[in-house]
Amino acid sequence: MTVSYRGEPVEEIQPVAGGRGSLEERYEEFKRKGIIVPANEGAERRFEPLAHRPGALARFLADRGE
Repeated sequence: MTVSYRGEPVEEIQPVAGGRGSLEERYEEFKRKGIIVPANEGAERRFEPLAHRPGALARFLADRGE
């Protein structure tokens, strides 16, 4: 999926497959590998996982009419 701003592509979003560890561990790994480049490197960020709700993708697609 490509994210655009005013018609210009600015970001590409791809699924992350087969990772192990916590969300924060994976985030740090991706930063080390250069896969993720934080917009504000100096800011401390903490990720809190959202509640797991099975079927979220199906609901999302249904809401979009797909």
